[in-house]
Amino acid sequence: EMTGATVTVVFSDGTTTTSQTYRTAGNNRASQTIADTGLPPTPGLMLLGSVTPPAHVSTANQTVRITGPAGATARLFHIEASLHLAGVPNGGFDLDPFEANKATTLTDLAVTIGAGGFVDVPIVLTKSEQEGGYNYITAVIQDSQGRTSDNAPKIVLAYNVSQPPDPGSGAAKVEVYSQGAIGNSSTARVDSFRFHNNAADGREIASISVNLNTSFMPDVVYDPNGSAGDVVGIGFTPDAGGAATGQSTHQFSLPRDGGFDKLEVFFTDFDPGETFTFHLDIDPTSVKGSAAPGPAGASSISGLELSGATVTVQFEDGGSMTGQLFALDEGAEFYKVHAEIVLNEAALPAAPSLLAVGVGTAPAIVGSAAQTIRIAGPVGASVRLLQTETALHLAGVPGGGFDVDPFEANKVVFVRDDVAVIGAGGFVDVPVTLRDSLAEGGLNYFIAVVELPDGRTSSVSNVIKLALNNLPPGSNPGSPAALSAGSDALHSAGDYSGDGVVDGADFLTWQRALGSPAEPLGSGADGDGSGVVDGDDLAMWQDQFGATVAAAGSGGGTGSSAALVGAESFESAGINVDLSGLWYAQNGITETSLAGELRDVEDDDGDDGTIAKPPLGRVFDSKAQTRRELGAERQADRFYSTLSGATGDLRFASFRGDEPQTDGDGCDNADADGLDEFDLAFAALL
Repeated sequence: EMTGATVTVVFSDGTTTTSQTYRTAGNNRASQTIADTGLPPTPGLMLLGSVTPPAHVSTANQTVRITGPAGATARLFHIEASLHLAGVPNGGFDLDPFEANKATTLTDLAVTIGAGGFVDVPIVLTKSEQEGGYNYITAVIQDSQGRTSDNAPKIVLAYNVSQPPDPGSGAAKVEVYSQGAIGNSSTARVDSFRFHNNAADGREIASISVNLNTSFMPDVVYDPNGSAGDVVGIGFTPDAGGAATGQSTHQFSLPRDGGFDKLEVFFTDFDPGETFTFHLDIDPTSVKGSAAPGPAGASSISGLELSGATVTVQFEDGGSMTGQLFALDEGAEFYKVHAEIVLNEAALPAAPSLLAVGVGTAPAIVGSAAQTIRIAGPVGASVRLLQTETALHLAGVPGGGFDVDPFEANKVVFVRDDVAVIGAGGFVDVPVTLRDSLAEGGLNYFIAVVELPDGRTSSVSNVIKLALNNLPPGSNPGSPAALSAGSDALHSAGDYSGDGVVDGADFLTWQRALGSPAEPLGSGADGDGSGVVDGDDLAMWQDQFGATVAAAGSGGGTGSSAALVGAESFESAGINVDLSGLWYAQNGITETSLAGELRDVEDDDGDDGTIAKPPLGRVFDSKAQTRRELGAERQADRFYSTLSGATGDLRFASFRGDEPQTDGDGCDNADADGLDEFDLAFAALL
C-alpha cells in the first residue's frame, strides 16, 4: 500500500538520491526501492478509450497503454482497494473523491515495450467486496539489475462504486448489516441497522421508516415484545450516533399477528455525514410461541431476508425518497446475510418482472431442478437475480406452526446471485438449478432488481416460488395442491380454454390466438410466457394432451411447437409423441403404407386432379381406433388427399358417399370457404 512513496537518501559526501518504492517481487505485503543514480526513466501511462480518469465506470474490461524505451521491461501494478468506514465517527474523516484505505487484491504484470515505444495491456477491473471497487493502476520501468523507475501517475477507476450525490441533492443510505453466518445472522445483533445521511447540501433527515410488509420473506414482523415469533423479544435499542443525530423517538405501526410491519425513527439534528445505528428483534410469525431462537434458528432473521422491505426517508424540508432493500453483490463481505438501499434524487428504474418459463403462474411444484427464469425490463439494463433456497422449520412450534400460508418459508439456507443484461426483446432468460438440500427445504424463491452503474438498485420484482418435488412438512399447499409432484408444468399447463381438460378446445384457443401478443406474460395461450402466442405454446399443449386438470381460473396456459393436429377428431389420454406422428401412431399407419396408398391414387375423371374415390380415407376408416359421431349427419372422420401439380401442396377433403368435401375432418362446421381450423390442422399433419 506504500508503493509510490518517495524516499530521499542524503550521503555523507553530500550526494542525494530520490526514488520511489515499488512492490517487492514475490511479496504481497512489501515494497522497496534501491537508492541509486542512473535509474530507468519513468514510463507514461494512459487509459485507452473515451473515459478520462479518475472516473466511475461500469465496464470491467479496460486497456491501458504504457510508453517508454523500445524493448524495455515494464511492470504494471493493479490493485483493488476498499473504503472501510464502519464505526468511524461521522462516517469518515476528510474523505477525498476516489479515496480508499485498504488494498484487497493485486496484480503485477511484466511486459515489454514494443518497437513503437508503447505496449497496450488489457486489464479487468474488480469489485470483490461491497466497500471495494477502487482500482488503482500504476507502472514502472525495470532494468536488468532489478532497479525500478519512479511510478507512473496512477490511474484510478471506481468500478461499480456508488457515485457521491451531486451538490445540492439529498441522499441517504440504509443498511441492514446483521453479520454472522447464514444460519445465525440476526437483526438482534448490535449495529445491525445503519442509517446514513449522505446529503451534500446540509439537508437534515427528519425520519426514516422501514416497512417489512414488502419483504420477499413472507410474514416477518418486528417483535419487540416476544409475542409474534419466538417468546423472546428485543425492543428498539439505539447503539451509536443517537446524540449526534438527535434521535428522539421511534414508533411501531401496522400491527400484525402480535408484531408490527413498520418502524419509523425520528430525528431532530441528523446532519449530512452522520450515522445512526440500532438493533431490535424481527421474527417470522410462523414460529409464534416457540422457544428462542426458533426451530433451527428460524427466528434469527438476517438483512438479506428483508430484501424488498420498503425504506422511506423524510427530510426536514419536506422532501422524501423511497426505495427497497436488496441483497449485496455476491462475493461482498457478508453478502449472504446483508441488504441495503442507496437513495438520492436521481430517479431509480422501474422494477423488473419475473416469469418461470414453461411453468406459468407460480407458485408451483415442479419435478425438474433445471428451470429458466425470464427477467423482463428495459433493453440493455443490467439486472441481478437473487435465488434463495428457503426452508420451513416448524419443529416444536405450538400447533405445528402459526397461520402458514401457501408456499411459506421462514429461513434462507442457500443464496445465489446472477447478473445478466436485458436483451433487445425486452427480456433475458437465466437458467437456474433448483435446490432441495434438506427435508424442510426445497422452496426456491427468486427476486430481481435492475442495477444502475452507480450501484443503486430498483425496487424488487415479483417473487417467484418454486418447490422442487414437494412441499416441506407442515406446508399449506393452497390452490396449487392440484399440482402433480414431479410435473414440470403448472396444473393448468396446456388448458388454454380453462375447462379443466387439455383437449381440442385448447388447440382451437391456441390456433385462434397464434401470433398475437399476450399481456400479461403467460396469459391466454401464451404457455411459455414469451409474450406472444407461437409454436412453442403448442408444444406444451402437445405434452399435456388428454390430461385432466383443475379448472384454470387463471385464464393462462403455456406452450410451444411445430406440427399441427386436428385434436377434435380423436380422443386419447396421455398422448405424448411427436405431433406429426400422432395420427399414424394411433392408427398403426406407417409412412411406407401411407406412401403406397398415395401412389395408388388416380384422377378417375381427369378433370382437375381431384380424386373421386378416397383410398386414403378408407385407410383411416378401416384402422381408426377412435370414431366420433356428431348428430345424424356426421360420419366417422374420413378424408383423402390430392396433390396439386402446380404447387405440390397437399389438399384435404372428407368423403360423403361419392362427393368429396373440403371439410377435411368431417365435422360439418366448415366456414364459407369450406375450411375450418381442424381442416388446416389435418393439412399440416400430413
